[in-house]
Amino acid sequence: MAGSVLITGATGFVGQGLVAHLTGEGRPLRRAVRAGDGDGSVAVGDIGPDTDWARALEGVDTIVHLAGRAHVTARERDALAQFRKVNAAGTRRLARVPGMVCADRKGLSRARNSASLT
Repeated sequence: MAGSVLITGATGFVGQGLVAHLTGEGRPLRRAVRAGDGDGSVAVGDIGPDTDWARALEGVDTIVHLAGRAHVTARERDALAQFRKVNAAGTRRLARVPGMVCADRKGLSRARNSASLT
């Protein structure tokens, strides 16, 4: 049987549909969430250049990266910096788990990114 699929952005619009689909296929899932471990979820906190992905990646052979900043609010002073922190630096951090590139990670068969890289 295939290993687990890590889904970032699992609570978002696309992520919810993907979780439902893969669950229906019987695939083992792990969902990276901001807070609250349990029921297949692993808390990673806010996504950015310092996110620790180690626990979320344990036993995973596929990553579907959907998490990303999708909107801004009027209260934000530098929206572009926030987009870059989450969407670009956070994605780069996931692809470069400390000391190794995900593609070289033992057991990882594929990684897909569908988040914006603003």
